[in-house]
Amino acid sequence: MSSRITQQWATFGRLWYILNAERQSPGRIANVVCPILQGMHKPIYYHAVDCGDHVVIYNTRHIALEGETWIRKLYHHHTGSIMPLTNNEKQKRFVEKSKSTGQYEEYKQKKAAAMKRCREKRNEQESTLPKHVRNQLESKRREATRQRVAKHRELKKEESAKPVGMGPFRSAMAYAKATARARRMMHQVLPTTPRRRLAVSRKLYEMEIKQGPELPSTSRERKKTGPPQLSRKLLN
Repeated sequence: MSSRITQQWATFGRLWYILNAERQSPGRIANVVCPILQGMHKPIYYHAVDCGDHVVIYNTRHIALEGETWIRKLYHHHTGSIMPLTNNEKQKRFVEKSKSTGQYEEYKQKKAAAMKRCREKRNEQESTLPKHVRNQLESKRREATRQRVAKHRELKKEESAKPVGMGPFRSAMAYAKATARARRMMHQVLPTTPRRRLAVSRKLYEMEIKQGPELPSTSRERKKTGPPQLSRKLLN
C-alpha cells in the first residue's frame, strides 16, 4: 500500500510559492506557510509521505508585530521557563552592559560593518531588477527614513518642552522618595489590567482636584487646567 502511495505522489511535482511578509504578523505567515510545507493543500494528502511544496518568504525584516509585542511579550526558553526580560529590555541591558565594560565602541563598529554588508548584498540583488522597480524601492526607503527621522525629532522636541521641577519638595531625594512610595502603594491597590488601572488613576486624580485646592503646578508661568493624559508606561 505504501509503495503505491509513493508512486502516486511521484507524479506530483513540487511547486514553489513566493510570500511577501511585509506588514504581516508572524502568526498569520505561519498559518499560511505550514499547510503548504506539509502538503495539506493538495487533493491527495498522506501524512507518512513528504509531499509538501517549497515556500520562499521575502521582506522578513519588515514584519508587523501586533500591539506592543516588542515591549511586552515574554518568550519561553527551551526548558519551559519564562524569560524575565522582553526583547526591548534585553537589548537595552546589553547596550548598558557594553558601555560599562568599555566594549560599546567595538559593538558599534561591528554593527556598522554588518549593516554595510547587508546594504551591499541588497544592492547586488537589486541590480538585476528593472530600473523602474529599483526607483520604487529607493523612494519607499527614502520615505520611510524621512518619517522615522521626523518622528524621532518630534519626540525629542516634546521631551525638551516638558517642564522640569519638583513642586513643593525642597530636594530631588524627597521628591523621588515620595514618588516611589506612592507608586508602591498604587501597584498594591490598583487593578491588574492596564485599562482599568488607567481609568482608576484618572478618577482618583479628578477626585483629588475636586476635594481640595488646586494642585501645585510644575510650571509657575502657566498652570494646568485639567487632568493630564496619563501614560500607560507609568501604570504597567
